[in-house]
Amino acid sequence: MTITPDRPGVAMAAIGSAAIVAGGLVAAVTGPLGLARGSWAAAYLVLVCGVGQVAMAAGRLLAPTGADAPAAPHGAERWGWQQVVTWSLANALVIAGTLAAAPWVVDLGGLGCVAALVMAWRQARALPRGVARGAYQAVLALMVVSIPVGLVLTHLRNAR
Repeated sequence: MTITPDRPGVAMAAIGSAAIVAGGLVAAVTGPLGLARGSWAAAYLVLVCGVGQVAMAAGRLLAPTGADAPAAPHGAERWGWQQVVTWSLANALVIAGTLAAAPWVVDLGGLGCVAALVMAWRQARALPRGVARGAYQAVLALMVVSIPVGLVLTHLRNAR
């Protein structure tokens, strides 16, 4: 399998990797600094911002190119950049809203996450049919299903 020269995919991989490192750093200072939501923030940075974005990057970077590749959706690179920005801003809203105890901000971030995942699903059509495509779409579906769960938990936590 070869890696394609997809610039949005490279950006997603870099931002996702940085989020994983940031999550590790947050985890390291949570205890000593007594950060109330530090462990949540660390887990969110690593799992959603980081691993989620790296998975979406892989879906772009491992898409085949050349004569045998399925046709990429029209405007795939533009959609890729929109996905990078949407996912990043949406996750920033989720984190800020959670730390500020503002569930409506978390809701806006959740909607942005869904929008970015729809963009990823649209791009997944460029992947060849098979196990890899199915696994990638299963990961995207899992992320979509987890969003309402997270939103409900946010509202329950803030209702107390």
